[in-house]
Amino acid sequence: MKKINWALIIIFSMVLACGKKYPLPPEPKTGMPSEESYLVVSNTSWDFTRFTNLKDIIVGEDGYIYIVDSSSLLKFNVYGDLVDTFRTDLDIPVSCAQDISRNIYILEQGAKRISVYTRDKDFLYEIQDTTFGLLRGISVSKDGRIFVSDSLKDLLLEVDSSGVIDTIATPGSGILQVDDPMGIFADQERNRILVASMGHNWVEGISLTEPRYSVNHFGGVTHSGGSDEGFFLRPIDVYADTSGYIYVADYDNYRVQKFNSDSIFIVAVQFDEKPRSVAVSKDGKYMYVGFKEKVIKLKKPEIPEQPGGEQ
Repeated sequence: MKKINWALIIIFSMVLACGKKYPLPPEPKTGMPSEESYLVVSNTSWDFTRFTNLKDIIVGEDGYIYIVDSSSLLKFNVYGDLVDTFRTDLDIPVSCAQDISRNIYILEQGAKRISVYTRDKDFLYEIQDTTFGLLRGISVSKDGRIFVSDSLKDLLLEVDSSGVIDTIATPGSGILQVDDPMGIFADQERNRILVASMGHNWVEGISLTEPRYSVNHFGGVTHSGGSDEGFFLRPIDVYADTSGYIYVADYDNYRVQKFNSDSIFIVAVQFDEKPRSVAVSKDGKYMYVGFKEKVIKLKKPEIPEQPGGEQ
């Protein structure tokens, strides 16, 4: 009788043990970075591709990466392989853009013009205006509106085939004004054009519609700048993904800073060289940072799945 009782007890205990959910051991604090961090993507052609005097980098509407370098516009795939040499005879090119029809816009500082080509490199037209000073950045909105920054005259302009048609921002020290404007990005979904105002040490998001108003403001309210999170020292370029996150190439701080659409700081990625330009894939998963002679590709790490099933 005693032997039967012990057997029942053992069987009953095993049944209870099978139904119990034991907690998993805690994840180590080191190892997987946070969701908002970025990791360098190695073993691609980007590791070996070198440039002479990189000025701008964008992710085109067609998904290819376009780079302005010296007198050339170069086209790469996402692995860093050179797909096409778009042009090699440009007059001091400094920036480029692509519209939804895949037309390419090249801003040539030396000639003070914007040259427009089809995706097949057929010339369409050029934009020249005697009022241009020193053109630095160009962006095209989804509806085909063309915007440029003029760092000599401290202006943010809208242009078309006839020249300047509207002034978005003028010189000055206040919000909605610019000082030495550099990279720009037209984000029509959020009714804003983002501009890196290098002389102000801040980045401004100005409405694309009138009356103009401040959609976003980054970098504090003074012009002194700084190295703390959310502040800049000579911001040189700005970009946005389709989720509204904003990326700023913070030149003299040797970093790229990321913000959400409400201007809240997310993360900073530090480098050992000064970034000249930044671009991201539409989903924000990949980031391309351009330096004088190289490009670094970074990836947002995946959120690790918790092993062990239900807890």
